[in-house]
Amino acid sequence: MTKQEKKERLRTARRMRVAEVLERYRWRARLGEQGYSAEQLSEVTRVLNLITACRTGKLGSHLFTCRGCEHKVMGLNKCTNRHCTSCGSGRREQWCEEINEWILNCDYWHVVFTLPHELNPLMLANPKHLYKMLFRCVAHTLRQTFRRQLGCQPGMIMTLHTWGQQMNSHVHVHVILTAGGLSTDGKSWIPLPPDHPGMSKPVLAAAFKRTYLRRLRYWLRRDELVWSHLESSATSEPSAEILVDSGDVDPTEAEAKNTEAERPQRRELTDREQQLLKSIEAKGWIVNCQPPQLEHEGAEGIVNYLAGYVSGIAIGNCRLLDDDGQYVTFRYKDYTTGDVKTIRIPGPEFVRRFCLHILPRGLQRVRYSGLFTTARRQARMDHCRK
Repeated sequence: MTKQEKKERLRTARRMRVAEVLERYRWRARLGEQGYSAEQLSEVTRVLNLITACRTGKLGSHLFTCRGCEHKVMGLNKCTNRHCTSCGSGRREQWCEEINEWILNCDYWHVVFTLPHELNPLMLANPKHLYKMLFRCVAHTLRQTFRRQLGCQPGMIMTLHTWGQQMNSHVHVHVILTAGGLSTDGKSWIPLPPDHPGMSKPVLAAAFKRTYLRRLRYWLRRDELVWSHLESSATSEPSAEILVDSGDVDPTEAEAKNTEAERPQRRELTDREQQLLKSIEAKGWIVNCQPPQLEHEGAEGIVNYLAGYVSGIAIGNCRLLDDDGQYVTFRYKDYTTGDVKTIRIPGPEFVRRFCLHILPRGLQRVRYSGLFTTARRQARMDHCRK
């Protein structure tokens, strides 16, 4: 490829937008056959409608008028959806400003907790439930580690990512973690050494694995999770009703029996569930820990560095290279080698992969725990600064 062809390709890539690709292929992706529940499919459709209408005039417009010369400029309304590639920069800047107003000026660790890919089908069918459980397991693992190893409570900002560089399912949580914490008696700040054994990758991975498997096994036995909404809708049967003859049974006793019957009972795991648990229990789970970096020293440096992780999405406009009407080509980084490569996939497959990362409505992707818990946070921050 000549230099001129490369320049032309770059100019074409700058003109391409993810929203245009989604608009072109969304009706060929057959999203209704991908195992989504009715609620999930409704949310995916709503998000796609917003993203493809962003800055096109379909959402309305606004008029800017100069007070000096009366010059007028028409602007097209944005969708402001968190999954939109065109509205991400504003969210990043706003988040940085808000966090820098209250965050502690100390060193920070960057910790990433990753789930095995064998859990992807279960995550797709139960996203709201399992994403919340993932946040709880990550926070519990770090809080317990700090309490047992240092006798203190850290501050953490957690953000959920569900994608890899090729837009495939790769569920993990990024954590901005204070390099230390407030002692349990609240009288001192206890620093975390960069070489502390409690923060080694194998130790954290083992603790995270135990916590997650214990909770996953609990919810499976409570029959709270489904494998696929297509399977559950095809095999669902009316539940049997419990009838009580008030003439033969005491009303108080009958009410107690009905309450006990309505309460979810624990059951034995199915063969499929046991196979899943065995496969992920045999694997080595991955937790990546990065001690405080000199180039990101201090709160503002680490916040600006991780702002892209907080407001990022599965793919940005700048990674798109080509769309020939059948296939979409985009760049991705191969983290095993560190090289930047290209991948070419069918347009409907591009839409299907993008929709895998549309979060359930109302699910908070960024959460705060420990010292950074929202309730009475400012008072705790003032106390820590002293």
